[in-house]
This record gives sequence, structure tokens and C-alpha cells, in this order.
Amino acid sequence: MKSSRPPLAVVTGAARGIGHELARQFAEHDFRVLAVADEPGITATRLGPRVEAVRLDLRQPGNVEALAARATELGVPAALAINTGTALTDHLAMVDLDVRATVHLAKLLVPGMIDRAYGRVLFTSPTPAPGPHQSVHNATTAFTHSYALSLREELRGTGVTVTALGPTDALVEDSAAAAFAAAMRGRPHVTPASPANRLAAAAARLLPDNVLTAVHRVLAKPA
Repeated sequence: MKSSRPPLAVVTGAARGIGHELARQFAEHDFRVLAVADEPGITATRLGPRVEAVRLDLRQPGNVEALAARATELGVPAALAINTGTALTDHLAMVDLDVRATVHLAKLLVPGMIDRAYGRVLFTSPTPAPGPHQSVHNATTAFTHSYALSLREELRGTGVTVTALGPTDALVEDSAAAAFAAAMRGRPHVTPASPANRLAAAAARLLPDNVLTAVHRVLAKPA
């Protein structure tokens, strides 16, 4: 993709956690970044001169439209990273943010990507939470994943790819790095290596095969 300006990435939920680290990944890879969240810390984000931080409550449809309008002023996004899963006690507000705003923002920004025949869309949804009082949280998580799968099929052949970052116990920095790499390559899924998997990989490099076999036999033995 040729452009006279650095590519633009729009990242939601960018005040902290995976959203913040994704914004950092894009900035470090020479993207201009429009980072948004409804938290005071978003305006103090120290991600470099390429980042424009905006505080908006995306539960409000008008704010989603304002974000899309600002993105359009900056140019057609090369990447759109939508991060869901904010813990809210108001269940309807959670649906507004994680379901309605997700679809709304994608509907506003993805057509420009299609017209240009290039774009990378990344959806992040958190691990479903066990226990009581998690029904809406888990439902919105499932929606994000299902929406990503369906949108990917709709966009097949357009030049716009959709990547889903699912549940992971990897470090936030590792998850963001893996998600960025997968999205830029247009991969459908990304599951960052967990600490346990990295430990196993290190052991595989250091321990003799017979020791690894014995360890695996012990770990695989039913309790």
C-alpha cells in the first residue's frame, strides 16, 4: 500500500490494558494513531507524537459518529482495533459499549477500507468470566467473537481482513505484540503464547528428550 503519509490506526479502549499496548504497538511501527477511551488517563497517554488521544464515551451514538468523523479527517484508517470487555455494573451500558458501539464504528469506518481495497480490523474480547453475575459480560464477549467471524466472511476478497484476539493468559505486552503482527498479516485468529507455553518451549530446548517424555507422562497421568 503506497501512501505519502504514515498509515492511520484507530484504537478504542486505549487508556489502559490491551488497548493501550495496541496503541503503543501501532505508534512504534510508524502508524499515526487515533486513540480513544472514556477515561481521564487517555488524555495523558504518553505514546509519542504520532498519537492523538481523545476522550469519548462510545456508549453515545453521537460520540461514535464524532470519532468516525475525526478519523475520516485524518484519512482512511489502515487499521481499526476495537477492544471490548470494559467492566460496567450497568448491563445496558455494557451492551451499548461492547455491542452497539462495536457494530456502529465498524459500519462507519470499514466501507472506506473496502473502497481503498486495503484494511486491517482487529477485535479483542476478554476471557469469559466464571461465576455469578457475569451473564451480560459473557454474552457481549461471545457477540464480539461471533461478529468478527461473520464480518471476516463478508469481507473476504475485498482486501480488508479481520483478526480476532481471543482469551489469553499471556502478558498484556506480549498479547499486543502478537495481535499487531497477526492483524498486519491478515491472520484470522491470534492466540498469544501463555507463560506456561513459553516455559514448556524453553524446557524443550534445554532438557533431554527422555526427561521431557517422563515429565509429560507424569503431567498427563489422570489424578
